[in-house]
Amino acid sequence: MRGWWLVLFGTVGCAAETDNDRIVIGFFGIEGTRTEVCAEAGLLAAPEKMVPTAHLQRFDRMLQWDDGTGLKVGEYVIESQSFEVEQSVFVDMRQDQQGDELLPCTIERRLVIAGTLSGDEAKGFSGFEGTWSYVYVPTSGSSCDDLLSGDVPIATALPCTVAFSIVGQAQ
Repeated sequence: MRGWWLVLFGTVGCAAETDNDRIVIGFFGIEGTRTEVCAEAGLLAAPEKMVPTAHLQRFDRMLQWDDGTGLKVGEYVIESQSFEVEQSVFVDMRQDQQGDELLPCTIERRLVIAGTLSGDEAKGFSGFEGTWSYVYVPTSGSSCDDLLSGDVPIATALPCTVAFSIVGQAQ
């Protein structure tokens, strides 16, 4: 969980180009400003700023987002030049704890990145604006209340959301 706040370095970008059914949208340097937080400290705390990069391409209405942390696939709406990708990971919050007295606690971390591109496909996209959010939700049957108290609680409450307003600039 702690490794997901990697700072990624930019790469050289290109205008939209085609390769059979693939259309390269471009490489983007992204600046994100936090708009919502689960906690100011602890495991689910988030920095005020984030600066990843991403390579976007599409196949008809399917968008591929690659920010170096794994390929994410989502939907691209041609008419509005908007996109949304979503990815879920399930984390056993008790994996390092032992004892039969602890009830299970598994949290789904759902990443949702959504935005609208500016510019056009023929001349190349200049950037995009949107949101980047992580939604943390205990799975059915989980008991995570003890992780919300103590010396370093993971968050102030569950479910919770960490969100960023993002602006991408073509590189």
